[in-house]
Amino acid sequence: MSDDLLIAEIRKNARETIRVVLNEFKGQRLVGLRVWYRDADGQMKPGREGFACRIEQLPELADAVSRGLETAREKGLVS
Repeated sequence: MSDDLLIAEIRKNARETIRVVLNEFKGQRLVGLRVWYRDADGQMKPGREGFACRIEQLPELADAVSRGLETAREKGLVS
């Protein structure tokens, strides 16, 4: 996988977006989440905030996020 494969974009606020991508770095296949921002020229640029893990860890990460969503719903934090 030579280029980022964009999976999702999630609006963080009026100027920032969270991008979820699959990519490869130094021979490791990764899933990455990074905050992108709009610069003064209106172009989207990657920010410093981000996270990546090996694709093999994706099922465990997805399970943890799913449990987080379930808990947040139980506590009435999200609908």
